Amino acid sequence: MNNPTALVFAVIGGGMVVGAGRNAVNGRASRKWPVVSGQMISSEVTSQRTGMTQSHRGGVEYQYVVDGVTYTGDRIAFGTRWSLRKSNSEALISRYPIGATVSVSHHPTEPSLSVLEPGVQSAFLGAQALVGLVVIIGALVESF
Repeated sequence: MNNPTALVFAVIGGGMVVGAGRNAVNGRASRKWPVVSGQMISSEVTSQRTGMTQSHRGGVEYQYVVDGVTYTGDRIAFGTRWSLRKSNSEALISRYPIGATVSVSHHPTEPSLSVLEPGVQSAFLGAQALVGLVVIIGALVESF
């Protein structure tokens, strides 16, 4: 691949595919992870403009204790929290008000890896993998 731009896109696309795969594996496994009680410490919607598109993210932070060690997590689910509709992000975080007690699923050997909604958001992961593959294919086509 002699085109540096194509190489950059190939690496980005590969990263997206790998990230989708890792999220899928952790998401499936998280259904069987140990569950502890936690407490919400932050819950808000942030917005970001990219070109003419505005997207919104439902962000949370929660604390939980495993074997006497306090951890802070921020993952609602394995997948994205970005949405083009602010109301979607607001609905998501409305389930997690500050101060609420929540169930936190954590990795059995890496307790810092946690999630509030175990399982896989397959629609997002499929889209992420597809976009990654399209970027890789575009990079390959561009390099020839």
